[in-house]
Amino acid sequence: MVVLDAEEPNTPDLVRQLIDQHGLAGVRLTGTRGSDGGFPWLESPAAQRTWAAVNAAGLVMDLMTLPPGSSAPAMAAYARLARQYPQTRLVLDHCAWPDASGPPDFGLSAEHRGLLAHRNIYFKFTTVNLESLRAAHVSPIDALRHFVAVLGADRLMWGSDVGNSAGLYGEMVSRIVAASSRLSKRDRRQLLHDTGQMVMVAGGRRS
Repeated sequence: MVVLDAEEPNTPDLVRQLIDQHGLAGVRLTGTRGSDGGFPWLESPAAQRTWAAVNAAGLVMDLMTLPPGSSAPAMAAYARLARQYPQTRLVLDHCAWPDASGPPDFGLSAEHRGLLAHRNIYFKFTTVNLESLRAAHVSPIDALRHFVAVLGADRLMWGSDVGNSAGLYGEMVSRIVAASSRLSKRDRRQLLHDTGQMVMVAGGRRS
C-alpha cells in the first residue's frame, strides 16, 4: 500500500510500475474538504485516470477524508466510485469516521448502512476508532459487536494505524484483542485476519 496523489499526471503510470516491480496491493488517498464541503480530489478528471488504472489491475483504493468526522458528501462519492469502478475494492479508513456515540447505533449512520449495497466497499476499524470510543466512555466491546452485526465481519478489517497513532504495536494488538473478545470465533478471525487477507492482494486481483 502506498500513499499517492491521484491528481498527479504520472500517478497511473507509477501505479502500473509499482505493480510490476513490487506487487503493489493498493493506493491510499487522503485529503481535505473543498470550499463547497465536498472532496474534489476524489473524483476530479485527473483522479479518474488513477482510478481507472487501479480498477484495471483490481487493486485496493484506501480512502480517508479530513478533518475527522462523518461526511455525507464523502459517503455519496464513495457510492458513486464503487459503482463506477467495480473491480476496485474501496477500503474506508477508520470506518468512515462514525461518531463515537453509544447505543443503539454506536455512531453508524444511515449513510454507513447505505454503503453496504456496494459489495466492493469495506471498512477498516482502527486504533483511532478505539481512541474515540475511549474518549467518549463507550465500551469498545459493545461498539465492535454492533459494528460486526451491522456491517458484517466479512466487510470489516482491523488496522493498527501504527506510526500515526500513539503507542507501541503490541499495545495496539492487545487493545483490539480485548475489544473483540465477545465476538464469535469466526467473526473474530474474519476481523483480525481473513477480511484483510482477502481484500489486500499483492499485484491486484483481476476478474
